[in-house]
Amino acid sequence: MPIGYTPGMTLVESITRDLHCLPNAKLVEVARFISELVPQVAERQREALAESYGCMDDEQGEAFEQAVLKEAAEAEH
Repeated sequence: MPIGYTPGMTLVESITRDLHCLPNAKLVEVARFISELVPQVAERQREALAESYGCMDDEQGEAFEQAVLKEAAEAEH
């Protein structure tokens, strides 16, 4: 029996059901892992970061960082 398989469900349905049970922090880990498995996704992310590098001044960057950290902290609860 394959890992993640549930009788009466497709493998994708079974995996999706399991994902719904994970806390947000674990979902972020899963998303990062999957992104690394798909080379095109990782390349697009690198390109997007390179294109956006330096588009914010220090104050904007700090405000953005604080907003991301706040959202991440709230998502964990």
